[in-house]
Amino acid sequence: MNPVTASSTASLGLPVLPVRCRSGISRSPDSSQLLSRPLVHDARHHAAQNFRVTASAPTVPFAGSPPGLDTNVWDQLKNTSAPTYPRLATNTSADVVVIGGGIAGLSIAYDLVRAGKKVVVLEAATISSGQTGKSTAQLMMWNDNYYYKIEEEGGVATSSKVADGHRFAIETIKRVSEAEKIDCDFEYVDGYLYPADERPSSYQKLERELQACRRAGVSGVERVDLGGDSDVGGIRTAIKFPRCANFDPLKYSQGLAEAISKRGGAVFESSRVKRAEGRRVTTAAGQSVETPVIVFATHSPLHRNLTLHSRQSAEKLYCVALKMPEGGMADGQFWDTEDPYHSVRFVKGTSKGDCLLVRGKNHVAGIKPEEVDRNTYRNLEQWARRRWPQAGEVAWEWGGQLYEPIDKLALYGQDPFNGFQLDGTYYIATGDSGQGTVGGPLAGKIISDQILGYDGPWSEVFAPARLPALSKDTAASLGQVLSDVTAGYVDLVSPAGAQPLGADDLARDSGAVIQQGLLKVAAYVDEDGVQHKHSAICPHLGCVVQWNPIDRSFNCPCHGAGFDRYGKLHDVIR
Repeated sequence: MNPVTASSTASLGLPVLPVRCRSGISRSPDSSQLLSRPLVHDARHHAAQNFRVTASAPTVPFAGSPPGLDTNVWDQLKNTSAPTYPRLATNTSADVVVIGGGIAGLSIAYDLVRAGKKVVVLEAATISSGQTGKSTAQLMMWNDNYYYKIEEEGGVATSSKVADGHRFAIETIKRVSEAEKIDCDFEYVDGYLYPADERPSSYQKLERELQACRRAGVSGVERVDLGGDSDVGGIRTAIKFPRCANFDPLKYSQGLAEAISKRGGAVFESSRVKRAEGRRVTTAAGQSVETPVIVFATHSPLHRNLTLHSRQSAEKLYCVALKMPEGGMADGQFWDTEDPYHSVRFVKGTSKGDCLLVRGKNHVAGIKPEEVDRNTYRNLEQWARRRWPQAGEVAWEWGGQLYEPIDKLALYGQDPFNGFQLDGTYYIATGDSGQGTVGGPLAGKIISDQILGYDGPWSEVFAPARLPALSKDTAASLGQVLSDVTAGYVDLVSPAGAQPLGADDLARDSGAVIQQGLLKVAAYVDEDGVQHKHSAICPHLGCVVQWNPIDRSFNCPCHGAGFDRYGKLHDVIR
């Protein structure tokens, strides 16, 4: 099998497109302005599938920061802009290499160093610069795919293990934060699932979930009346889930990285992996680590195997934080039964004071601009104000991404295609369905157990090699994934894959995929009127990206790779 590899920018074969600048001079980029090449699985695709920048590097705020960082309630941009740990500068060896410095990768590494393993963590950017730092950080005892649906697909035995996994993850974060003295604002709260409207079907759905939770052994779950006051968003009837928890994901992850380092592990930032072949991991800078075990904790698996990628779909999600007066909101987590649902929590003591944090309005990644609700943030804000009219001004708004498995359960464990990886042993952690802060500690337990030679209670339930249950929901999910991928490839040859306009037609601070001769081009015009153009072909598997006007980025419909408006990779293929 071909190695997991990536070409250098010097080997790129795409033509450089001329760029019209304000001065009227056409310029071509030098090699320092080319997009980093993400991991791929087959070296034969290198020349044809690089998402290449074709404009001079823009002058933008925080230009030295990793792309994709957000100014959000956790101050991700401020707290993760500068590296804390060194770049891998020399060749070395380890018992295990973990690729990815989010909560999943760090949880796996932490469990392994505590067991005496020599571990190297390689993070492409900085700790928590990915989805961990964009999370709402709700540690829920509720599974947002619904316990009754999990029971329908896998039986009570499966739903019970899922509930136990949630409980384990919450207790693990509490235990580790206390043991390692990580001040991450951990706090137990109750969670509440409530009907999105007054239709009988919404109450029936609530009752169905209550009974499934009891069969699954969710402790203390009960129907309650919250009274309908404004501090609880006017909610009355709800299912109460005791011993959920809130915390700060950046503080926890950064504390976890420090604990790994203190216990003898090696953490490296700014160390993008270029190749993983057999027992060797090589960075883009040319350094390598020899290891018998490699863990990919990179949100989505970094290879080209369509069988695995067809097991999950990428979704964009959006968050708004509004300032709240003291005492304006009850502690807790609140989730409605709408699809996609709204989740709400209270965040105390941010840099802008206490805040109500709402997440919602998910949609499939890479849909065409005309299918996107351009008022998503305002609609989220208005929804929150209807429930909590005492909310003040918007403090932050930002986007994130999740992977939804077709059978609703994450993929944690040995890579099902491990037998093709020469003499190395590979593991993956992906498909957390937007519940990554619960999934991180759970993936840590499952994968570290397997590396240490034994299977824990959750290995079979979350095994990447499992066969999804044959059900109407699973079939529909698989059909949607295949449809999205097919559309991404059809756009390669179809005029419908581009907008019927040129870069000169774009308003300032807007983008589009346009047709330029035979090429699909991702074009963005900045606030100064300067055009920035790139190939619109995603480097992962060659689909055509689409402009997302909500967060001003280019998203791939096939497997969710995300690029900022200047063409820098910031989501998934890291």
